[in-house]
Amino acid sequence: MSRTVLTDARTLPFTSSTVLGAARSILSRDWMVSSAYYGMSGTLRSHRGHDIYFAGIRDRWVYAVAILDDGTRREVSAQADTVSADAIGRTLAALITNDLEGAHAAVSRTRLMAAKVACVAPAHARTRWYHGEALTTWEIPGSHAEVEHSTKIARDDYLDDTPDYAESHVTFRSLTVEQAATVLRAIRTDNRDKRRKHPVHGPLAEQMRAAAPGLRPGDTYHRHGYGLTTVSLFVDGVVDVHLNLLRETPVNITVWGSMDNQLRAAAAL
Repeated sequence: MSRTVLTDARTLPFTSSTVLGAARSILSRDWMVSSAYYGMSGTLRSHRGHDIYFAGIRDRWVYAVAILDDGTRREVSAQADTVSADAIGRTLAALITNDLEGAHAAVSRTRLMAAKVACVAPAHARTRWYHGEALTTWEIPGSHAEVEHSTKIARDDYLDDTPDYAESHVTFRSLTVEQAATVLRAIRTDNRDKRRKHPVHGPLAEQMRAAAPGLRPGDTYHRHGYGLTTVSLFVDGVVDVHLNLLRETPVNITVWGSMDNQLRAAAAL
């Protein structure tokens, strides 16, 4: 496709913005026009992480490229009925729905991770997509606790659309002490960080350390009338635990790192 001589957009009575808008009107509400470039090209993206580049036209041929989650490029083309914005938009939408959406789904790491979380989450959990990020949320029955799992494709260079790696974590908010200890016991926190031997201060921090001996102390404050109190504990790249300085609950936990640990944590409550 890179060697194809494309039609000069200056000879056409419509713009790439009109074509992309026509395609967007056919696709689902998940889709948006990301950018319409000078000439006959532009980008369509969806909340589910699709990244489609409209590469231009030659006569009635329409060209598009998908940047897939595994970093590969999928190039497709099809012939429009006529050289008009609506016809080209319809053809572009057909290329997306008939080919590029399926190609994306086949290698989508965010889709795979979201599916794994759905297998361990309760039946009332809900997943929503926003700008390529899958957010699965649910409440813990009989308490104020909430769980949110997030997964998205990270890009180290904001000037480069090539996907780099899948980033995910699961966050627990407003846990009771017992719930927090249950989550911590479910995950692997073994590590060689010498700081895991440093003392923690306060009964709540000691309970968290007892549930996960690999935790190292983070922030410690002097609480009037109580002495030193540790309010955060960590295993770098694995888990963050945040405690309340003034009262026993709520406890907030974020589990990072391996998907195995995240799934263990998500299934713990």
